[in-house]
Amino acid sequence: MAYDNIIKIGTRGSMLALIQAEIVKNAFEDSFPDYEFEIVPMRTEGDRNLSTPLSEFGGKGVFVTEIEDALTSHRIDFAVHSMKDMPMDLGEGLDILAVVPREDARDVLVTLKNDAFFFAEANEFTKKYFEKYSDRKIIIGTGSGRRIFQLNKLYSERGNIVFRNIRGNVQTRLSHIGKDVDAVVLAMAGLIRLGLSELSGYYYRTFNFKEIVPAGGQGTIAIEGIDDEFHRSMAAKINDEKSFRESEIERYILRRLDAGCTTAIGVKATIFNDNLCLNINFDEHTPSFMNALGKESDWKNLADEMINNYL
Repeated sequence: MAYDNIIKIGTRGSMLALIQAEIVKNAFEDSFPDYEFEIVPMRTEGDRNLSTPLSEFGGKGVFVTEIEDALTSHRIDFAVHSMKDMPMDLGEGLDILAVVPREDARDVLVTLKNDAFFFAEANEFTKKYFEKYSDRKIIIGTGSGRRIFQLNKLYSERGNIVFRNIRGNVQTRLSHIGKDVDAVVLAMAGLIRLGLSELSGYYYRTFNFKEIVPAGGQGTIAIEGIDDEFHRSMAAKINDEKSFRESEIERYILRRLDAGCTTAIGVKATIFNDNLCLNINFDEHTPSFMNALGKESDWKNLADEMINNYL
């Protein structure tokens, strides 16, 4: 419970996390002018250890656990997370109470503009250069099994794509380009929020949802808090219902598939009018990609049918 009308919002300390917390803070301030809102930056295990792949030291929870501890001990009132970092099982007494409007959920490959021909959609120009550089290894920086699996399929005919695990904030990963990697794969939402989606000197290859299915929750900012009337009623005032429903559906699918950070599963629910489009990349199994269209009200049957066909 807030004291002296001060509401504290916990977040990781990266520039992107702080920007996302500021988006949430602004939304709260617009709805609750009588309260004061304060952002509280925190460091998590995932921020302290940038050398170990996430799959080897705790998965998604490494970005969340310390912040959840601050919630349950009432040192903060709300926590702001990237939804795709949220584990399926939250801390006791906690829940995802709201989300703000979702940003572009697509993945994007970023390389130097002079190297765009390595990754541009195939045409006679790019084919000529693929042949010229066919013996050169092209290094893509990503540690995501989901991205690696789908990129291998997308660029399978080229045979010269290799991957290097890199971690760190968005700016750090961009700094690798032209040094130890030829390109990096990032979430477009992060680039947009940081103002880095249209930098001169870079080429951006944005993937549609049939090429690369994003991580569940990608582009969505989650607001976590104590599951009680006070926190729920406050969060409800700034909740974006459409984005919240999409996240609920994606997390349901991930839970049914027992998907953790070591799996290559991607899922995107897109609600438009009363309809729902589902794109799922399962993993190395066949078929690995499915998509379906139906009524939003029938989302559970639609999702279960796709999952049952896969299982």
